[in-house]
Amino acid sequence: SKAALDALEAGANPNAVYNKWSALLLAVNFNQEEIVSKLIERKANINFETDGWTPIMLAEELKLDKISQILRNAGATKGRAMLIGNKPKPAKSPR
Repeated sequence: SKAALDALEAGANPNAVYNKWSALLLAVNFNQEEIVSKLIERKANINFETDGWTPIMLAEELKLDKISQILRNAGATKGRAMLIGNKPKPAKSPR
């Protein structure tokens, strides 16, 4: 949203957390490609993990190909659960 982009431009914390969800995870969850890009540009933690989910895992689960590619290009990795072959239970977003 424009408000989120304006807030980031004004210096909002790109690593803010709401109910265990980082701003980046929320942007992925709501398919906000421009916000994802801006958060990465502002040095958001691209591997922030909550309940076993990282932004790249969530993007792939939601089949958000453009966002998945943005995250991969930024160096995002999958979480611990995926590294040992366990898929976490679906994340419950704070919607």
